[in-house]
Amino acid sequence: MKLNKKIILASLFALAFASYTFAQVKVSLTIQANVQNAQVYIDDNLAGYASPNLSLLIFPGTYTIRVVKNGYQEYRTTITAAATPITLFATLSGGTPQTPSTPSTPPAPSTPSSPSTPPSSPPYTLPLPITIPEPGFQLSIDANIDGARVYIDNVYVGITPYRVTQYRGGHVIRISAPGYADYVESLYLYRSTVLNAYLSPLPVSYEIRLPDNLQLEWRTNNKYHDKFQAVQLYLDNKRLDSLRGELLPGLHTIAIDYYNLHLEDSFDIKPGQPVILQLGLGVKVY
Repeated sequence: MKLNKKIILASLFALAFASYTFAQVKVSLTIQANVQNAQVYIDDNLAGYASPNLSLLIFPGTYTIRVVKNGYQEYRTTITAAATPITLFATLSGGTPQTPSTPSTPPAPSTPSSPSTPPSSPPYTLPLPITIPEPGFQLSIDANIDGARVYIDNVYVGITPYRVTQYRGGHVIRISAPGYADYVESLYLYRSTVLNAYLSPLPVSYEIRLPDNLQLEWRTNNKYHDKFQAVQLYLDNKRLDSLRGELLPGLHTIAIDYYNLHLEDSFDIKPGQPVILQLGLGVKVY
């Protein structure tokens, strides 16, 4: 009988120990927040950060849960943990809700910093410096060609005659016109200045065309350098040995001697315009 009592007492002790051990099994608690990095407090003890979820294991019992985030109204509730896992959906109102993204680690605790200096006064923006430009000087540009293009420091500014007020300093003046060589001059402007530019005309190409019979005879005689050839051409009183060449623009004379026949005429060449001289009983310029 005594043996049976001992067995019964041992069984009761084992059952009580098993019940106590079962009662100490932890319960899963998951807290989901609608904002990132919200602080989760259990019984006023910081348990972690919901980013946006936080999973914990707690012992059975009753707890006060708080979820806090700056700029949002605090979420507070009381739970009783038993054996069933618990999931809380903490909605913090106010502020600007954030879309949950990948979990981030909670910020490291800040270390005490040295006392900061008192804030300085608002920055003062200095006004921009005021530059008073020097008075300009009158620059007058004239050329022997009206309508020539004028460039100052490689920038097109107008045509001749040209007038402008220009500030003191060095400048490069270039004047250009079709059929003429560019006029370029560097000057330092320190007073009102008049620039008179002369543009030199460029040579113009020409071609002389003879009637077929005269051209054949002229070429044949010229090939053998016959000074007594029947066809002789003169340009500005100079005998020609070629039907092509270059002339400066202006008025010129051309003459042809064919046996006892002498024809002479004048023609005008314009700058930049190549010409064809058709000889017959006169001169036609093309």
